[in-house]
Amino acid sequence: MADKVADQIIYEDDYCRVWTLALEAGESTAWHKHELDYVYVVTAASQARTEYVDKKSEEQNDKVGATSMRYPDTGHRLTNVGSGPYRNIIVELKQATK
Repeated sequence: MADKVADQIIYEDDYCRVWTLALEAGESTAWHKHELDYVYVVTAASQARTEYVDKKSEEQNDKVGATSMRYPDTGHRLTNVGSGPYRNIIVELKQATK
């Protein structure tokens, strides 16, 4: 499994880490797992599929601005199965701020 959960870290402090993710049509992330709770925000929408290591999958047809809270998992990859670009911002939550 890859250590990177997305393409590039654009911000990090003691409380959070922010990544960008960009997938062109047909592209997939590397297999990876999240060790932290996280939220993603879609910035360019395309149909996507999340495949999990346990062979389950989840179809996503999020719109621009859609957000989702997610939790640590055993591993997955995201594939852009649509015809346009897919982009999101991932915010990993390292610890509570209070």
